[in-house]
Amino acid sequence: MVKRIDGRDPLVSHGSPMPVYGFFFEGRDKALKTPSGQPILTSQPIIDLIAHLQTLQAE
Repeated sequence: MVKRIDGRDPLVSHGSPMPVYGFFFEGRDKALKTPSGQPILTSQPIIDLIAHLQTLQAE
């Protein structure tokens, strides 16, 4: 999910490497553990977005 949001795994059909709101997700890199326990680096806004999406999916 992180790679899709931050543009490292772009949607080919999207037409651009990062949506126009991409600047919102920029920031200092922080470590985030994947479900398998592997750490990846991404920005705090993306970590916050993923946490929010996980609360919606848990309902």
